[in-house]
Amino acid sequence: VERRRERREAGEDGNVWVYVGFLDWHSPMHKVEAALSRFLGQLPLQGEEERRVSDAISELLVVAFEEKRSRRDADKEHQGYALLKVRHSSLVQRVIDSVEGQEMGEGARARLRASRAKKRSEFDTEEEERRRREEEEKKTRLEVRKAHNSRKRRRKIDRNQEGLKKVIDRLAPPPLSTDAWRELSCPEQLVIDWESIPSSCRPDFTLKEEEDGRKRRRERKMETAESRATRKRKQVESFLLLLREILAGWEGDAPVIVDFGCGSGNLLLPLASVLPGCRFIGVDMNRKSVEILAQRSAEAQLKNVKPVVEMIESFDENFDVALALHACGNATDLAMEAAFKRGSSFIVSPCCVGKLKFSMAGGTSFSCAPLPQTRRLLPEISHPRSSWMRARASSEEFAMLARAADFSHVAEEAVSEAQVTADVRLLAALCKEQVELDRSKAAEEHGYVTLLFKLLLPELSTKNDVIVGVPPSKTSSAEKLTRLFERSRMRREELLD
Repeated sequence: VERRRERREAGEDGNVWVYVGFLDWHSPMHKVEAALSRFLGQLPLQGEEERRVSDAISELLVVAFEEKRSRRDADKEHQGYALLKVRHSSLVQRVIDSVEGQEMGEGARARLRASRAKKRSEFDTEEEERRRREEEEKKTRLEVRKAHNSRKRRRKIDRNQEGLKKVIDRLAPPPLSTDAWRELSCPEQLVIDWESIPSSCRPDFTLKEEEDGRKRRRERKMETAESRATRKRKQVESFLLLLREILAGWEGDAPVIVDFGCGSGNLLLPLASVLPGCRFIGVDMNRKSVEILAQRSAEAQLKNVKPVVEMIESFDENFDVALALHACGNATDLAMEAAFKRGSSFIVSPCCVGKLKFSMAGGTSFSCAPLPQTRRLLPEISHPRSSWMRARASSEEFAMLARAADFSHVAEEAVSEAQVTADVRLLAALCKEQVELDRSKAAEEHGYVTLLFKLLLPELSTKNDVIVGVPPSKTSSAEKLTRLFERSRMRREELLD
């Protein structure tokens, strides 16, 4: 055992390697290996003219690249060197002396270089260790960079929040703003009997179309998520409660109600089912959504629904009431502008106020690209909307308010769940309040009576603000809404708490 150990340490076990460099790495590896094998078969072994170098080696290996290689090695076939396994340690130096400085010709890029190499097992172990160290160093650098970026991002968020707090503190609240928001409360007789509503008209109903070769089939699915179903139904009931106050004592032709950004009809269809004496128009730019709306309406056999594929900016029909439930960005402002143009009432529940950045850049509600003038029937939207807000905040400051008011941005910028539910969410609520007050004041500057409500069960969603506007000609509707506002309980402080 001791003798075998000594032989292994002395390299006499035959596991001895010689490095041969300056091979042509642009030639295919098998050709270089064949050329080197032929050359060694002709090259005499130093000190023994009758023997060749190939007689002293048991293995020849041209070393290939690993799976990953650097950019400078992209055009190389292999690493440009070979390892020769010598049969006995006593022959190593003779092999090196025989190969060193020889001109191989084909398969080499210069005179060959030869030197003692490590055992292949040691070579592999060292390569693995080197790769492991590189991976660890790369991981460490990445963690350091991520920590730096996180601290940089946190400092930026802190600066933005401090700036927002200064803007909010500077904004003088308009009259009654401290109790401007009231939570709607729905009397039992006004709650919708959802069992009597056709299933295709319910907001928790979805229509899914799949295409399988030439065959098209429809699959109806009733969603089982109770929370979403409850939230959607309360949104419809909130709009119905306000809409009935506006339409109370209506005289003349059937009122025309337009749902801007109607989607597939989750708001419009149940309202049309409950109010058969009204005419409903669903307007949306998404043709697929409007087609689904038409299918759902046809299944429910509703005769008072008209689907329209159109942009809000280019819709040119007259109407009496404008609805907009979660019309993104300035789509809410466009719906209000359409009502201003016709002297109509409106009920809007805004969302995605962070997308106001598109309209502030001269674009639409979903893109910075402007809408062609030939399609625009409404004036371009500018922010802030009201002279009240313009006198108190610049466009840049209002853009800060709009971004912070978007709860999706709040979730992205928060560094912990605790911050989402505490100071960050409070700041977002305050900023959202200012954006909606600006919209309300803009309607008042058009002569409208405006009221601010919260949807039924506002805790179900952060997008729970409702702005109701009635033109001066509808005094009875304004009085009814005001009485509804007065008997609704104040909600602002509870929501902020």
